Amino acid sequence: MNIIIDILKNYEMYDKKNEINYDAFHLPEKFMDDFSGNIPKNNTLPNNISKNHNGTIILDDIPFITSNKKLSGHNGGKCILMSNGSKFHLKKQSRISIFFDDIMGYNTIENELLINYFLMTINMPCVSYDKALLNNELYLISPWFLKNEESLKTPISNWNSIKTTYKKLTKYNSQIHFLKTVLADRIYGTTDRFPNNFGIIFNGKTKTFRNCPLFDNGGCALSRNQSSFIKINGDNDCNKVINYILSFEEIAFWVKKYMNNHNLTLAAENLKKDKGIIISNSTYNKFDTFFKDSEIIINEELKANGESFKISLT
Repeated sequence: MNIIIDILKNYEMYDKKNEINYDAFHLPEKFMDDFSGNIPKNNTLPNNISKNHNGTIILDDIPFITSNKKLSGHNGGKCILMSNGSKFHLKKQSRISIFFDDIMGYNTIENELLINYFLMTINMPCVSYDKALLNNELYLISPWFLKNEESLKTPISNWNSIKTTYKKLTKYNSQIHFLKTVLADRIYGTTDRFPNNFGIIFNGKTKTFRNCPLFDNGGCALSRNQSSFIKINGDNDCNKVINYILSFEEIAFWVKKYMNNHNLTLAAENLKKDKGIIISNSTYNKFDTFFKDSEIIINEELKANGESFKISLT
């Protein structure tokens, strides 16, 4: 318990009377169960982290505190408080992920990391991930993205069509972000963008909303037409969905600006340069094939919509 108190003191989570700051925590003995609020002043990894030869963080070598409280959702995960006061989300592979890895030859952790970097190249807000090892088990670790007074809302409560969802999200000024999400999902073939994996961030103090960074992108390169949530006129045919989305001027402009010279190859190179993580040939080749097919489909629909430019995704 003294370690917890020392970390709280060091990062001003203790008040002048040497009591826990009640805005952040309750009593020290309840800390391990209650630590799930929004508190850190920064969300960076400590300077003393160690990595193996493939950029995997060795969590066993870093002092941190783990909350006993599991976060909501089917993948859940837990909050951890680093020794520098940063708060991170630690997520173990789900049973579905393990099924993909063991039975289908998919590496969902690599998928998440590579797609994370691809989304950054096309200017899509997304959760930043690192690969971490703890007690010989692999995890995804990501900085907490909610600020104080913020909470995550999931405004899409059922499996709606694109048009219905677009109309609903105008209330939050998030409709264009939604269309970009659907197009990006079609490019890399996620099967896991169900309603709870698309959120809006609400600030309880200012009563304002902002777009939530994309998360849970690990189930990729499987299908473009699996999620009924992204139908257009009752049809989830990939070409029809993409054609409809590209008819929006804002989306066409975004595609033209970011999907030339910002591609899968650049994503893999930046991931290696920034984090020392090298994507395996099997994972890269799987995505390369999928992205080339996406490139053909999108260029066909751009031409059908009268656009004079082409994109290159690989």
